[in-house]
Amino acid sequence: MLKAKRREWVFLAIVVVAWLFVLNKSVDMSFVDQDIKMVISQNKSGLRTLDDPRDIVSTKELYKKRLEFFDGSILRDSEYGKLGYRSNFFIDFDVDLEILKSAEYLFRISSDDGFRLFIDGSMLCEFVTDRPVESDVCSIYLTKGTHVFRLNYFQGAGNLGLRAELKAADQDEYALVGEDSDYVEYRRGGGEEVE
Repeated sequence: MLKAKRREWVFLAIVVVAWLFVLNKSVDMSFVDQDIKMVISQNKSGLRTLDDPRDIVSTKELYKKRLEFFDGSILRDSEYGKLGYRSNFFIDFDVDLEILKSAEYLFRISSDDGFRLFIDGSMLCEFVTDRPVESDVCSIYLTKGTHVFRLNYFQGAGNLGLRAELKAADQDEYALVGEDSDYVEYRRGGGEEVE
C-alpha cells in the first residue's frame, strides 16, 4: 500500500514537471528582453547630490517596460504600484538601444531630483543636485546598431519623479524610453558597473 502511494506521488510529480516544461515552452517570453533593468539602492545617510557617497543599506533589482515614475512623495509606478521608497535612494537604469536609423536623437529627462545620462559609457548630460521636477534635453548623433543607455538617478528628500523620453530630431513626438518605435527598439541592458 505504501509503495503504491509513493508511486502515485512520483507519477504526479513527473506530470507536474512535464506540464511546467510545456507551459514554459508555449508562453511567449520575448517581452523579457525589452525590459529596462533597474537597481534601487537605499542609502544609509541623507542625499543632496548625485555625487554624495553611496553608503548602501539595501538594494532591489526590478525590470520595467517604460522609464517613468509618477510625481509624488513615494516611489510608485503603473507596473509595481507603491515601492515603499521615499527618500535618500539611488536608481540605476540599464537598457540597450537598437537604433534602426542613423540620426540625431533627443533625450528629454524630467527629474525630481538629479540624474546623469550615459550613452555607450560617455556622459551625455546631467543635473546632479536636488530640484523640483524640471526637464533637460540632450542631443546626440547615433549610428544604426546597438547602443548602451544608462541613467543614474537620486532622490534626496521631498517629492520625487522621473521620466525619460527619446525621439529622433525629425520626429514630432517623444516616446518613453522603453517604447519601441520606427527608430529604436529596446533590449535588456547588460548591468554594467555603477559610474
